[in-house]
Amino acid sequence: MKRIDFLYTSGLGIFGSMISKLNIFNSSYKNSNNLPETSRAYISESGIFGKDVNFFIGILNVDNWQIHENQLNVLRQSLNYRSRLKYNSNDRYKVAFARKVIEYFVNNQDITLVIKKVPFPNSGNINNPSFASLSYQKISYYKELLDDLLSSNKIPSKVITKYQSINGPSGIFSSNFQSVTNKNFEAEVTYNSNLLQMSAFLCGSIASDIRKIAKTSKKVDVTNYLKNLLNIDSFNTGINGSKLIIKN
Repeated sequence: MKRIDFLYTSGLGIFGSMISKLNIFNSSYKNSNNLPETSRAYISESGIFGKDVNFFIGILNVDNWQIHENQLNVLRQSLNYRSRLKYNSNDRYKVAFARKVIEYFVNNQDITLVIKKVPFPNSGNINNPSFASLSYQKISYYKELLDDLLSSNKIPSKVITKYQSINGPSGIFSSNFQSVTNKNFEAEVTYNSNLLQMSAFLCGSIASDIRKIAKTSKKVDVTNYLKNLLNIDSFNTGINGSKLIIKN
């Protein structure tokens, strides 16, 4: 199957009447007593840990995640975009939806992003450490970012990662992650999560700008659009704002 539809379930119709009454880009509804305050952290990566010197991890923290998941689905339907949103894709149809996703991220106070440049892993005396053993080293860096969220009173009830990775199907990794971070850890199919795609897309876009490797017009266009809306000339470690933090 080349394309997988996103959550076109009968339940969307129920949300439709409610969503239509909300301004999608109005962040003031966050404190409404009628909305859930459930928070999720969507983790993402850019690069290959143990191979790329400039490897980045990111956490997109989202309050009221179910509301935003469905609102993003409405945006997706309005543009009739059914493919998975990926930064590395050269799909010419993605630009319009990518811009809407960027606008949604920038204009919603429920959603924040923290990114960290991860040091090259310590392989000790092992010349070719296994992918799994390297992966376990990343847990401490994820804990660091989660602790940052905790210190800012942003406490995710669950951590979500993509299923198609060592983070997803590995029961050992999941067990270790929960033990170290003390957080519920769940893998989801990326095709079925707009917020997981948003996390990966933003992390990839920012990491690419830091590496100075973006060359195609589509990638440059969406990254520049993100910088313009955030009023940032260039992405670099040391940015510490209410919407975006980039750590070294």
